[in-house]
Amino acid sequence: MLELNDFTYARRMYVLDMESLEIHRLRYDIIYVYKMLFGLVDFKFEEYVTLRANSATPGHEYKLLVNYSRLNIRKQFFTERVVTVRNDL
Repeated sequence: MLELNDFTYARRMYVLDMESLEIHRLRYDIIYVYKMLFGLVDFKFEEYVTLRANSATPGHEYKLLVNYSRLNIRKQFFTERVVTVRNDL
């Protein structure tokens, strides 16, 4: 009889009907961005992200624009991770 340890991570998630850690983290990141946008958490959102004034692309009016930074380490920040995904909703 096979045990869960014999399966790959993706297969275990499928068998257990669970989402991957990456999807779980992304979901809660998006929820947190929503809370920041509408002032439901105490966080200085404007210091890191600004709302796009006029967006030529269709979609919602809450498109985000990440403030420019010359540092490569910034690519790993929370804002960099979620802005593209959030704007694609």
